[in-house]
Amino acid sequence: MGILVSLHDQRLYVLRDGVLIGESRLEAKALPAFEGTTLFVMQQGYSDVPSPLDAHQRLHKWTAYPLLGQSAGNASPDLLATPSLPMALPPEFAEQLYKALVPGTTLLVTSLPAVRPVADEQNLQPVLESDAGGSTL
Repeated sequence: MGILVSLHDQRLYVLRDGVLIGESRLEAKALPAFEGTTLFVMQQGYSDVPSPLDAHQRLHKWTAYPLLGQSAGNASPDLLATPSLPMALPPEFAEQLYKALVPGTTLLVTSLPAVRPVADEQNLQPVLESDAGGSTL
């Protein structure tokens, strides 16, 4: 499973085998200050802190890999333990997402838009398209 978080777009996308299976809005005021792009990979086991997705469960262990010129010091799994994260996602969606996580899940968090330039056009085209509706998973 893969998860893409665009802080710029205030959206979270969940993909399984490259197919979009869920997406949700993110409340920007609840998100930690973050610049750049970091790839997180879920490990086996749990940390000693509650999960921000489900306060009744423990946070999974994650490894952080800095990308796009970001320094290793700015890429930390501690970002995922941010206490305000539960306010960023609708609670029901967050709990469903927690249940779907498995070791090996990748999470890409970026301050960039989730768009890519089209080579033969000046416009930007979305990497993922969604309607303006609510959350699904």
